[in-house]
Amino acid sequence: MDDERKHEVIHMHKSYSRPGYYLLWLLIPSIVFVLVVAGLFRYFVGNNQKLAMTSESEVIAVDREMKVVKIANKDVYVEVADDDLSRQKGLSGKTGLGDNEGMLFVFPSQDIRPRFWMKDMFIPIDIVWINDGKIVQIDRDVQPEPGVEDNDLAFYMPSDPIDYVLEVNAGFCEKNLIEVGDLVDL
Repeated sequence: MDDERKHEVIHMHKSYSRPGYYLLWLLIPSIVFVLVVAGLFRYFVGNNQKLAMTSESEVIAVDREMKVVKIANKDVYVEVADDDLSRQKGLSGKTGLGDNEGMLFVFPSQDIRPRFWMKDMFIPIDIVWINDGKIVQIDRDVQPEPGVEDNDLAFYMPSDPIDYVLEVNAGFCEKNLIEVGDLVDL
């Protein structure tokens, strides 16, 4: 009888350990999968924006690669377009900018006269042309041209050579009393 009990105990022990063993091997990959998916989601969605404080203590959303440009003592949080692809895309497709946000175009050479257009733009902008750390021209309230064929879109160019271009919301320059001759700290 003792042999039967040992056999029963051993049998019961083996039968309880096998499902737990298999469950463990199914659970571990599931946990790893969930962690990887959560990490990817956080990387591509959750970390795309962070908060920044403006000088007026208002909280705005700022993309990871944004920098601060000081224009006439006003902080502007800018996304930097410093390669061919990002300069070509510009603000195309964006449906809005924060009050103190914009895009700074950095070119491979200085003292140039680039052409800009409103291809695939949805928001009106002020185009601020910068040379040698100062504003040399402002094109105010440049409007999107929806439905206009590419070859019929208006072009915007500086009168004189420039080093950088800053695009901000239309009315930004008027609202902040920004004028030609103001200094820009990049």
